[in-house]
This record gives sequence, C-alpha cells and structure tokens, in this order.
Amino acid sequence: MNNFYSQSQGRSFGTFKLIGEDLLNAFKLAFDVGYRFFDTAQWYGNEADLSKALKKIGISRSEIFIITKVHPNHYFKDLFIPSVHESLKKLDTDYVDLLLLHWPAQSGDNTNSLSFLQEAYDQGLTKHIGLSNYNIQMLKDAVKKLNIMPVTNQVEFHPLLDQSRLLSFANSINLNLSSYCSVVRGKILEFEELNSLATKYNCTTPQIALRWALQKGVAINTMSSKYENIKSNFNILHIDISSEDMKIIDKLSIKTNYRIVTKEHFNQENKTMIGCVPEWD
Repeated sequence: MNNFYSQSQGRSFGTFKLIGEDLLNAFKLAFDVGYRFFDTAQWYGNEADLSKALKKIGISRSEIFIITKVHPNHYFKDLFIPSVHESLKKLDTDYVDLLLLHWPAQSGDNTNSLSFLQEAYDQGLTKHIGLSNYNIQMLKDAVKKLNIMPVTNQVEFHPLLDQSRLLSFANSINLNLSSYCSVVRGKILEFEELNSLATKYNCTTPQIALRWALQKGVAINTMSSKYENIKSNFNILHIDISSEDMKIIDKLSIKTNYRIVTKEHFNQENKTMIGCVPEWD
C-alpha cells in the first residue's frame, strides 16, 4: 500500500459537475465531515470555485490535498505546462499535491504526455504524479518512461465491474488504484446481494460498495452535494466486511461486469473524447 492511500485513509471528495455555490456548499460540508483530499480537473471547469471554497471557510492551503487532472486537449508541448500554470492560477496555489493525466492520449501514444507530466513534476508544479483510465499495457509503458513512480491510476471501480486483472497488476508494482463511479450512479441499489449485505452490516448499500473497494486496497473518490450522503460516504471505516461476504461481491462484479464509461458513453456526452477511451482489460 503506497503513501497516497495511507495519507488519505483511502478517501477523497470528488467535485465533478459541482460548480459555483453548489461546490462551495459541498466543500464546506465535506471538510466539516472530515475530508481533506479534494479532486478536481481542468475538464470540470471548477478549479477556481474550489479555490473560492477554500478561502470562504478560512482554512490554510496546507490543510488540504488538492488533486487536479490535465485535459487531453493540452497534451502538446506548447500547451501542457501552460495549462498546469493556468490551473495553479485558478486554484490560487503554487503547486498541486497530485497531478494526473485525465485520459490516455487520443493518438494512443502516451510518450509525449508522460514526458510533459514528468516535466511538471521536475518544475515543482506538483508534489506527486498519477494517471487515470490507463489499462495494464499503458501502465507498463508509463512506469518505464517516467523517472518517478506514479502514485495512482484513477479508474472506474465498483462492485458491478470486474477490475481484478487491473488491480492485481497495480498491486504487483505497488501502484494504488483510486475509483470513480464508486456507487455506479445509484445502480447498486438494484442488486439484492448488496442490499442484503447492507442490512446485515447495519449500513447503507453505498457504504457496502465503498467499504468493499477500501478493503480491496482501492482508494475511493466520492461526490455528493447532500450532507447525509457526504457523511455516510466518509464514515465507513467501522464496517468490516467478512472474507466470505467480500467474495459474494467479487462474484457479483464478475457476473455483471457493467461499465459506465465506454466509447458509447462518450458518443452520447462528449464525442471529442471517444479517442481517449482505451481497450479496457
């Protein structure tokens, strides 16, 4: 387990689709609950809002860990580092704690984007570097080309998707996976296996899904604007799912193998990003 996971206790607060006052309010709630790791991205268009939220509640920069991601449109020599400087300007900080490549390059060749990511680290613009949506072969390539080890690969990870091969490989090179779509946008509520376990452990079905991921060593990145959801998503460390029940959820992931983020997904929401979606493991 690497230091990124242990520092955050495997929990970060995501800000996807949170803009303006919605983000300000959610940030305050998340901070009060106990979150200290906050995840944004150039693509989200809310880096400046995150900075405003930080100032509004009057906490120092050193109290939180900021994660942002570089948009694939900026994977060019004349755009990458300037885009990171622009992110820092919006976030009103001299550095981010973790900088990710949001997606593989649309060309399929990640050589340049990895080089630019390394350059951002060398210039002190970020304390750590990481990847997102990389498959096994891409991870192998990245580890060879980077001078330092990335701390995470953020991917879709939840009880309805079999990511066992990717997780096994990541563990073999001491690379932490972190999840998005951790509760499958509510779809987990449709599965009796998970609902029954929630009843057994006296918790909610989303808490079962999140705790399952944590017990597999996968960091969770959750997002909500509702206080009760923010609180329950964070307060899961007291739940201890037995090995037998973990296997029940593992079997469900193999049986359903349901993925949200596909080429078809981008065809509906953002056609320009289709080329970034890799061949998943």
